[in-house]
Amino acid sequence: MRGLSVFIITILLFSCSDNPIGPGDPGYTDPDARIIFVSDRDGEYKLYIMKPDGSDVTKLADNVVSVDLYSRPRLSPDGTKILFMGQDGYKSDIFVVNHDGTNLTNLTESENDPEANPMWSSDGQYIVYSKIEETGSNIYTMNSDGSNKINRTNNQYFNLRPAWSPDNNTIGYCSIQIGGLIREIPTVISTLELPNSMLTVHETTTEHYSEVYNLEFSPTDNDRVLYTISGGTELALFTMDISTNQRTKLTDSNSNAAYGAFSPDGSRIVYMSNASGSFDIWVMNSDGSGKAQLTDTPDTEWMPSWSPDGYKIVYYTDPDLDNNLEIFIMNMDGTGRTRLTNSEGNDIFAEYRIISN
Repeated sequence: MRGLSVFIITILLFSCSDNPIGPGDPGYTDPDARIIFVSDRDGEYKLYIMKPDGSDVTKLADNVVSVDLYSRPRLSPDGTKILFMGQDGYKSDIFVVNHDGTNLTNLTESENDPEANPMWSSDGQYIVYSKIEETGSNIYTMNSDGSNKINRTNNQYFNLRPAWSPDNNTIGYCSIQIGGLIREIPTVISTLELPNSMLTVHETTTEHYSEVYNLEFSPTDNDRVLYTISGGTELALFTMDISTNQRTKLTDSNSNAAYGAFSPDGSRIVYMSNASGSFDIWVMNSDGSGKAQLTDTPDTEWMPSWSPDGYKIVYYTDPDLDNNLEIFIMNMDGTGRTRLTNSEGNDIFAEYRIISN
């Protein structure tokens, strides 16, 4: 009887202790979490993958000459494949490779017309990209295996940087409407409604020459896009409701801001800004309120992105001010800043994702 009492007391003690950290807790790291990045540590820019603590660094797709730096690599929604641009001189193609480096496939095999900016649809069945042609560039889609390539714009403009809506029914992209002097050409945001490619042009905030880039849809709103405008003295973040063309400037006119990214739940935006002097990482609510500075260093901190659970932020910077970029990770409130790479080359384009076998 005494033995049974001891056993019951032991069970009660364990049940009253702190619960172990699990999925959904801020300190939890999924065992399948990985950071995909690009590095020239071995000479040419190549594709790499590592664990979120910086261990198990592995080079992928080594036989591709180099990774095109105009498009950051993207993990497929099912976590099995990485989509990226491979480049050999002027020629560039769209590739996919399994996250373990196997089954490298060239999806486009273009002879002369380079592609750029490939993006997965949210269900992983399709890829959208831009293709530079003799008279401009057009937006194309294809199946995830490279089949059924369709020119969705088929016009004389420069159509660039496409992005999918969460429901896969809309493609947003930037379009340079040619005409007049180059300094007077505005870049507009256009959308295509699938499957019939119905085109809508949405005016942007400037009448003078400007560039729209880093366009992305809110993960929870098929009508809301986030983008950066660069033109004249302006470098700022905006959102637009594409159903009404209502534009909202999120950042202040007395500072520069760029590379905004929605949090997984769409409630916050992380971005880089020089509001306090050098370019640091900031975060704000998706309506532009509640701005908070997360880092404060003399070096520029680049292209922040979220972990899938929204608890971590990864970015790259030059911590030693020696023109050598390294990848860092921190908590969503800026605490726990940790350096993940320390190579002789530049480590850039960090994406925190969950792989699947």
